[in-house]
Amino acid sequence: MNNHLFKLNKLNVYNSIVNLSQLVFEVTDKCNLSCKYCCYSDLYKGYDQRIGTNMSFDNAKVIIDYLFDIWKENHVPGVTSPVNIGFYGGEPLLNITLIKKVIDYLEGSVNVGKKFIYNMTTNGLLLNKYIDFLIKNKFTLTISFDGDEFGQSYRVDHSGFNSFQRVFNNIKYFQDNYPDYFKKYIHFNTVLHNRNNVESIIKFFKSNFNSSPSISQLSSVGIRKDKLNEFFIMYQNLSESIDKSNNCEALEAELFLKSPRIFSLTNFIYRESGNHFTTYNNIFNSQNLYKPTGTCLPFSKKMFVTVNNKILSCERISQKKSLGCIKDGQVILDMEAIAKTYNRNIFRYINQCIKCGYKEQCMYCVYQIDEKENKMCPYFCDKDSVNIAKESYLQMLRDSPEYYELLLDNTSIKY
Repeated sequence: MNNHLFKLNKLNVYNSIVNLSQLVFEVTDKCNLSCKYCCYSDLYKGYDQRIGTNMSFDNAKVIIDYLFDIWKENHVPGVTSPVNIGFYGGEPLLNITLIKKVIDYLEGSVNVGKKFIYNMTTNGLLLNKYIDFLIKNKFTLTISFDGDEFGQSYRVDHSGFNSFQRVFNNIKYFQDNYPDYFKKYIHFNTVLHNRNNVESIIKFFKSNFNSSPSISQLSSVGIRKDKLNEFFIMYQNLSESIDKSNNCEALEAELFLKSPRIFSLTNFIYRESGNHFTTYNNIFNSQNLYKPTGTCLPFSKKMFVTVNNKILSCERISQKKSLGCIKDGQVILDMEAIAKTYNRNIFRYINQCIKCGYKEQCMYCVYQIDEKENKMCPYFCDKDSVNIAKESYLQMLRDSPEYYELLLDNTSIKY
């Protein structure tokens, strides 16, 4: 079996950078809110201390130039591929100066076969101040907003005041004055907790913005042990919140692919069909290999550069697990070392992976497992458990056969 396991090498890392689809800058660790459940609050561990640091343009330019050199070397004339440039925080609009400089630099650079598309995650407090700039550069905005006033009450400013009315007013101004842009480019992410629920969230966004948000549970990754009680007071499970509603079927239909049950069913169909490809290249890959765990290949989805000049695969893993850095005006990125570290982390649980019922379809990231606390993979599934789960999914299709056609229409290729 081990001969059929995928092992990363430095060429795989290099090719991921050549085909990088998303570059995200953590432009500042400053924030004008002090959300009680923030992943950078004292509930969590694993992040660098937040001391009010802004990323400098010089360091942003270093990583851009590094990528441009690689892209230029591999550019095929006549071929252009999109690269999403993301701005993250803190609250990224607190470092608007850097954002403007990065965009000016990218737009004024030589052609390397890339089209740059801009996006940002924001808390919405400064939207009114920079709305013209955001529209001019066609930013896709994800606004973090937890619903009505009580739902938003964990998202307070540094004086402890609820941010609801200020954010709501900014969003309504955007919607009323730029309705076409709003419909196309504005999205919402709502955190589910003990002061809101799925039904109230859907109702709020539908009635006020004619929109359906993405709904996220509080992350359980990296919780400090001394904060577990505080965490579980706020925590609410997404599936349970749907099930508690008297309108659970309507909610599930509204959420559809965002619903945990439908999402799980979708992955079941992916696994069992043998006809699921995450990229077009996979269609032509005849190698009989599988990749243990659901851990992304480094930079296959994004590159995340922190305000402290660390380079990671994404923002969801501990900043202590950086793959490289920017130092003294240079990018330090040892691709061979990255491959070796990745393989070592992946194969830490390989004896369990081989016996796991989901070994070829695992969705879990090893970088989100605390290896000091978990000598065994906490997501291991024996075959009996997998068979029970399979039967439950098949029963879902028997009870609601229309789901299958809807899923095929909505997920013809996952990319």
